[in-house]
Amino acid sequence: MVTQLNDAQQTFLDKRRKLIRTWPWIGMTLLVCVLSTLLWLWFYQPILVNPYEVIERLHSGGIGNSTLALMAAMLPLLALVCFFLTTVVILYTYAAFSNEKRHINIIDTLTSKGVDQDGITDSNLPVE
Repeated sequence: MVTQLNDAQQTFLDKRRKLIRTWPWIGMTLLVCVLSTLLWLWFYQPILVNPYEVIERLHSGGIGNSTLALMAAMLPLLALVCFFLTTVVILYTYAAFSNEKRHINIIDTLTSKGVDQDGITDSNLPVE
C-alpha cells in the first residue's frame, strides 16, 4: 500500500514550497533594510546608535542634566541590542526554513519512491 498525499496535504506542501523559495529574497531584503537603517542612523543621527558620539556631546555640554545624560548614554546601547536581536531573529528564520526545506525534500523523496506507512519502498519488496 503506497501512501499518497490528499489534496489538502498537497496544497499545504505547495504553499510551504513557495514560501521556502521566496524566503531567501525576503530575508535578504530584511537584512539589507536593518543594516541600511543602522548605517543611516550611524551617519545621520549618531546620538541614537553611537555611544562615542553621546559621550562627546556630554563632554561638550550638548546634553543637559544627569537624568538626560544617563538616558542618552544608554540609548545607543539599547538601539544596538535591538538591531542585533532583529538580525538574530532573521538568521534563525533562515535556519528554520532550511530545515523545513529539508523535511519537504524528504517527503517528496518518500512519496515519489512509493514508500508505504511501514517504511517499505516498492524496490525493497521481495520478488514473488
